[in-house]
Amino acid sequence: MASDQRTAEKEREESLANKGSASKPEKTRKFPGGKFGKTIVSVIVVLAAVGALSVLLSYYIFPVVTISGNSDPHYTDGDVVLLMKPFAGRRGQLCAIKWQNKLILRRVIACSGDTVSIDEDGNVFLNGELLSEPYVTAKALGKCDQVFPYQVPEGKVFVLGDDRENAADSRNKAMGAVDEDDIQGYVIGRIWPWT
Repeated sequence: MASDQRTAEKEREESLANKGSASKPEKTRKFPGGKFGKTIVSVIVVLAAVGALSVLLSYYIFPVVTISGNSDPHYTDGDVVLLMKPFAGRRGQLCAIKWQNKLILRRVIACSGDTVSIDEDGNVFLNGELLSEPYVTAKALGKCDQVFPYQVPEGKVFVLGDDRENAADSRNKAMGAVDEDDIQGYVIGRIWPWT
């Protein structure tokens, strides 16, 4: 008899517990459009995030630019190139420079504090040593009114075009040593035209 009472009490407790949960219906919110609607919204959110990230990367780290006023034998006016920011200021890097409202390509020859000399044959000496320049097709003194030896001021770089006969670069006082803030980035490669 005692076990029957315990069993009856357990059944009552279970019954009350079930009634309590049954009296509070679960709130489920249905998404308009069902699963398809959820999928569409998820895709839109992901695409917006990818788009925002792409814009930020292309502006701050990997800008894509069109070259104009160039005298580099490997690139021509209108080429679209991919740059890398920030500019590291390493010797030998081909970089994009903003000069006279144009974006031109020049190679970094010397950084702040370096001494540059160029002889009549177009040989470049960096800190007293002849610079190996395999990227130059023909050495020339070109348009030069700079006095050598030249020490590069702080915060600037000495740049030369690879087409030494025709390039406007740091050999000419009109351009002189370029402020590091005028360098848009260094060239990773050409995007267009594909060659």
